[in-house]
Amino acid sequence: MSTPGAESERRPWGPAVLLCATVLLVPVGAPGATVSIPALATDLDAPAAVTNWVINAFMLAFASALAVAGALADRWGRRRMLAIGLLIFVAGNLLIAAAPAIWAVVLGRAVSGIGAAAITTGGSALLSSSYRGAQRATVFAILGTSLGLGLAFGPTLSGLAITAVGSWRGLYLVYAAVAVPSLLLARRVLPRDLAVSRPERFDLAGALTWTVALAAFMIAVSLGPEAGWVSWPTAAAFGVSVLAAIAFLAAERRADQPLIELALLRVRQFGAVCLAVTLAAFGFVSLVFTLGVFLSVAHGASALGTGLMLLALTAPTLVVPMLIGRVAHRLSLRWLLPGSMLVIALGCVLLAAVGPDGPMLIAGPPMVIIGAGFGLSLAVLDGAALAVAPAGREGMAAGMFNTVRVGTEAIAVVVVTAVVHTVTSTRVGAPAAAALLSGRPAAGAAGIAAYSAGWQVALVAIAALCAAGAFVIRRQLRPERDAGGLRRSPGAGRGSRRRASAEPAAYAPRS
Repeated sequence: MSTPGAESERRPWGPAVLLCATVLLVPVGAPGATVSIPALATDLDAPAAVTNWVINAFMLAFASALAVAGALADRWGRRRMLAIGLLIFVAGNLLIAAAPAIWAVVLGRAVSGIGAAAITTGGSALLSSSYRGAQRATVFAILGTSLGLGLAFGPTLSGLAITAVGSWRGLYLVYAAVAVPSLLLARRVLPRDLAVSRPERFDLAGALTWTVALAAFMIAVSLGPEAGWVSWPTAAAFGVSVLAAIAFLAAERRADQPLIELALLRVRQFGAVCLAVTLAAFGFVSLVFTLGVFLSVAHGASALGTGLMLLALTAPTLVVPMLIGRVAHRLSLRWLLPGSMLVIALGCVLLAAVGPDGPMLIAGPPMVIIGAGFGLSLAVLDGAALAVAPAGREGMAAGMFNTVRVGTEAIAVVVVTAVVHTVTSTRVGAPAAAALLSGRPAAGAAGIAAYSAGWQVALVAIAALCAAGAFVIRRQLRPERDAGGLRRSPGAGRGSRRRASAEPAAYAPRS
């Protein structure tokens, strides 16, 4: 029975609805843009080395700006940061819609990524500060569902938009238009920010060196297939990345509030969870962002057809976590996380066996398996990252886990693309490979066969990585022995004991 005090704490649902709808823009727009690449690359006569940055620029900007936006939200206000993010997001998409050349598209995507980071941090922080207790839990469950829906249906909705308006430029006008109502309603519907009297000191040196290291690495990997892996531009970019990474590590050791708490990586179980999210980036996220171009070239799929096919990959991520969430507390994390990686590996092997000659629908079942494997990990990863963290450091663990997540997603997309590009180039030459990866058919049937071979190599490599990683994760999640010789589950109450046969339990699913 609720008390009058509890009832008085309940807040109106309007802000939650608006915020969830606003944050939904990010998972729809990020992977959804992949269905526009073949058309815009042909229209703008864009080389593959630059076209790849339609995806890379967004991922890099989003990963780099996320921590900065969170710190600025505490200083400037969460509602203001959300509004700034929406303005930046609209401006970026308008720039893309009016782009005279591919460089403007890439710039617009980078601007959109910065806006998406501000929307994500401002929106989630406003939800956290605006609601309390059970209502807050419900609100974040709705937010999680919204993000899952956006990821699952983003490519399909984007394909529908292109089909409806008849132009890739129209897709980005739609992205800009749907953000405008949130911008207009923000001041009217959203509450004033709760005051932050003393925001934490921000790790500016860490953020800058992290961004430089990540950007230089992505540039180096993008240059490798065309300029050559031992060419001076590629080597210089790799060198800058290494130097920036060293500077980043030095900055993190000195920082009062580091972007990444390096000591947490020495916690065996937390390192295992970070490895799992890294493998998931390669095994699932990279495919969401890159597989659409292959379906368009190898199978002649339209923007709408590509979006519908990608639904086979993304839809399980919405369904599986809900099913596993009902029994997650009964399952062993030591079996569930490695098992999810093995399911992804199986799906990748099966997808690699699908050639370009058969119907495109044959690729559907392997894509469903990959999505289901990712959904298994999605159900428990966030909760596991906090549960295995040392007592009193859960907040820092959450921040580090999300930094690792977005950083490895950006890296995974560019690495997988580079592998496909390199293998394709060895078979049909660099110009034809560049055209194929830009979404334009080249070299006839030989070109499609070479492109398919590139994807087969990439998928088998991903499968091997996930399978090997599953073994490491299982080993790293083995129960610890306490001073009395009994095994203790990671994440269990500190000092609690279990029988020697006890294993780490799975944790509450991500809503």
